[in-house]
Amino acid sequence: MRTRFVLFVLFGLCAGARAEVARDGELDPGYGSGGIALHSSARNGTVALDLVYDAVLQADGKLLLAGRGRRLDGGQHAPQEPMVVRLAADGTLDASYGVGGVSVFPLAAPEDSEGGTARAAAFLSDGRLLVVGLIRADGGLSYRRCQLVYALDANGNVDGSYGPGPGPVCTDFGHPAAPPGSTNAIYDAVGLAAGAAGAAAYISGPVTLNAPGDSVIARLDSQGRFDPTFAVQGRLFLDNGTSILLHANTGLHLMPYNGVMAAASRSSLGAVSLGALRLDSAGTPIPGFGTGGFAGSVLEGQLVMGHGLDIDALGAPVVAGLARYFPPASQADRCNFCVLR
Repeated sequence: MRTRFVLFVLFGLCAGARAEVARDGELDPGYGSGGIALHSSARNGTVALDLVYDAVLQADGKLLLAGRGRRLDGGQHAPQEPMVVRLAADGTLDASYGVGGVSVFPLAAPEDSEGGTARAAAFLSDGRLLVVGLIRADGGLSYRRCQLVYALDANGNVDGSYGPGPGPVCTDFGHPAAPPGSTNAIYDAVGLAAGAAGAAAYISGPVTLNAPGDSVIARLDSQGRFDPTFAVQGRLFLDNGTSILLHANTGLHLMPYNGVMAAASRSSLGAVSLGALRLDSAGTPIPGFGTGGFAGSVLEGQLVMGHGLDIDALGAPVVAGLARYFPPASQADRCNFCVLR
């Protein structure tokens, strides 16, 4: 079976395909140009494609890429806007998707002059594509006041009824912060398994400083509103007496009976562990998983972060992250890539 993978680049979108018949790891010469599809614009050259954050493969081999871009007809200082681009199975731009191959999401308000970006995407059980992102405060790493939550149909049209607005509005996790200083942003998303009650989804990310925690896992119902049957009004804030923390791009994975597992870290008695947090469908940590719902291993380092998670064939979590150690000034810094199973 042909496998798709995405290379993230700053200018344009780049996707590659592994060979179907040749040795594993070789590029498929029938995909794009020599196995690589590179696109810098869409919509007949009127939209510049800047950066990809996530990729979702359709059953028919088409690839959906979530990220950001700019309307070239908006002048030199046009804001970056959240976008989803679809490539055909051969790596060419699928002009039937959205307008000219791209679906551009409207920004929430005219004052959002610095623009926004789509950070993650996942299919819902009814076939719609959930896309989450953020509004930026400036050109740096700070983010202002809200997240973006959208659902797209198969043709790339925005579902105007989906979102906590109701509808696709600039929202927050219930603890807004006055700009500047807000870090509210949804960094990851995963749709519930087919056969679940409705087309629900889990989302996660860091939250603003005045929230009752540093990060959050939330569940949305089929209309994109916070599901009151999960945790407290649909949201579970972490590092609020739990010492468990999620990070940007934290991996989420669906578990049996609509539970969820997330890559995480935990602090205890001065030691930091990298591992996984497992919750049931009500948002309660499962006590039989590790200790209090968290299972992991202590790593040497002052900064330990979990960034990715998957489940192997035996049902065991595989967690990827980093453990960074800040030695005295006379020694070199160490930043280790870590994988736990």
